[in-house]
Amino acid sequence: MSEGDFMHNYPGKMQGISSVFVAALAARIAVQCDCGDPLSDAVGRAVRDGLNASRELVRRGFGTDNTEPEHEHEPEYPYTVAGIYLDSEQRGDSIADVAISDQNTEEDADPQSWCILKEINDPVLERIAYGIVKEGETAALKNVPIGNFGKLKSVDRNEIESFHSIKNLMREYIESESYTRPLSIAVFGSPGSGKSFGITEIAKSIASGRIEILKFNLSQFDSKADLISAFHKVRDLALEGKIPLVFFDEFDSDFNGKLGWLKYFLEPMQDGKFMERETMHPIGRSILVFAGGINNTFERFSGDDADDANTMDPEEERTYKDAKGPDFTSRLRGYVNIRGPNQRGSDDTVFLIRRAMLLRSLLEEKADDLFDSRKHLRIDDGVLRALINVKSYKHGTRSIEAIIEMSMLNGRRSWEQAYLPAKEQLKLHLDEESFSRLLVSDVILGASRERLAEAIHDR
Repeated sequence: MSEGDFMHNYPGKMQGISSVFVAALAARIAVQCDCGDPLSDAVGRAVRDGLNASRELVRRGFGTDNTEPEHEHEPEYPYTVAGIYLDSEQRGDSIADVAISDQNTEEDADPQSWCILKEINDPVLERIAYGIVKEGETAALKNVPIGNFGKLKSVDRNEIESFHSIKNLMREYIESESYTRPLSIAVFGSPGSGKSFGITEIAKSIASGRIEILKFNLSQFDSKADLISAFHKVRDLALEGKIPLVFFDEFDSDFNGKLGWLKYFLEPMQDGKFMERETMHPIGRSILVFAGGINNTFERFSGDDADDANTMDPEEERTYKDAKGPDFTSRLRGYVNIRGPNQRGSDDTVFLIRRAMLLRSLLEEKADDLFDSRKHLRIDDGVLRALINVKSYKHGTRSIEAIIEMSMLNGRRSWEQAYLPAKEQLKLHLDEESFSRLLVSDVILGASRERLAEAIHDR
């Protein structure tokens, strides 16, 4: 979890967190060094002990409510209880750590390029991906941070940090009544990457009872009147005391020119009002989510892409400025780039893990009979290998979902190769030839493994 997130799971505030941390840390260092261990070995475990003790203090709070009149205002101080200082192994908590090499050179000094999963080599990542699908991410990713936002889970560092930022913005907005104009955020990703799902789950994890979801696809709007009608629906929900979560899909589509819709959002975003004929209407408290349809990343939309091949040419930059792109961007309070199940560049090795987590989640939702009583998935090794290693899914998440739905899994206890859809159907969503080769690769290799081993030995 990011700093401070653990405490959001427990209501109220707690005193003494720093004191408990220092006590547990100092005690561990004293014990380890007294036993002759070097200080460098003691510090790592000491930090974990301090974090676990602080968390246990937050969990316990000041103890149970004491309803006896004479003790009404006497809280129990739990940091006198030895249970707070139990070893992490005794409590069952797991706090992972990883060594970060000194970043002294220009090449490896970019903090955005580093994450724990990138320290794991490709063959191990592939085995972890199989484990996620078969056993779940909790068992397979014991030493890797997982971002949990309702039903949304992510292991991508940049994605997790972006989601945390969006969540903090939403929480601050929802909990404070002083905000009267809409909160504006943007989300980018390839089609089928799960843009609306991600933002929806974040909002539900904060205040599911107050959120009401509205979706509008601007590529289907014919005139400004359609947008005004949409704003009226948002306003009606706000007047009912709800907080509308409004998705404007494909906001970057053309309308009387490239990015033609942007200028119509400037006043609603800035002042919380929209004009109908000569009348100004207040929108009310709402969260406006702009989902990109043409641009897969915020950097591509704004022209700030670090890759020179994707930066705007002078004509695109002029069009962006004429369409009020900089004014629109300045009114956003946050954005997130959702990567989806396909690889994005040669340095994106984590896509196998993203794909595996997505596949596991969809199977739990759509094919529950495939799991045993321990929630272990029964699936043919070839099917799993092909689903994880196929080069790309043509329509992102939607393609994985479609393949599951097209397979003959109703009432089945295991996903065998015979239950997959026909090649003609698979062709709609992936390269069926490479998929088929992955299905049978282990069969071919298994038949010749011993002969290959002998030949390698002789050589």
